[in-house]
Formats: sequence, C-alpha cells, structure tokens
Amino acid sequence: MGLDLILMPGMAFDRELARLGHGKGYYDNFIARYLSTAENIGWPKPTLIGLSLEEQVLDTSVIPMAEHDVRLDALVTRASCYGIDSEMTTPL
Repeated sequence: MGLDLILMPGMAFDRELARLGHGKGYYDNFIARYLSTAENIGWPKPTLIGLSLEEQVLDTSVIPMAEHDVRLDALVTRASCYGIDSEMTTPL
C-alpha cells in the first residue's frame, strides 16, 4: 500500500516549496530511502505537505536547496496554501 501523505515540519519554507529543517537531514534521508523502496515495490510517491505559520514562509528562492534536499508538493498555513491549485487557496 505505501504512504499517501507525509506531513513535514520545518523552521522555514519559501514560496517555491523549499523547506529548511533543523539541519540534521532526518526527513530528507527518510524520504530518499522511502522513495527508493517504494519505486522497487511499485508504490506511488506520497504527497509531501509542509505545515507552517505564515511568519515562517519566506520569499521565493531564499532557502538554498542541495542535491539531497526534497521539495514539497504543497505548503499549508492558516491563511494560504502554496503549490495547490487555485480552487483550494481560499483562506478559512
């Protein structure tokens, strides 16, 4: 079956869905291992969603991305959704 969704915490995010973690690479390493296993088994890639406060969201291209860093599929704050089609971006 595999995972459908992984919720990812972070210290900061940008509008291009880059994520700054705590610097230990735990989530990036886990996701790399999981995706490798999932591909071998034939499972689909899970959707990667970051949860944050609006104050944690920075302008585009602010967070550097290394080769091993994984970009999110979406970022959700109380006021906004990034990376999700426009029908879903209406604030609550």
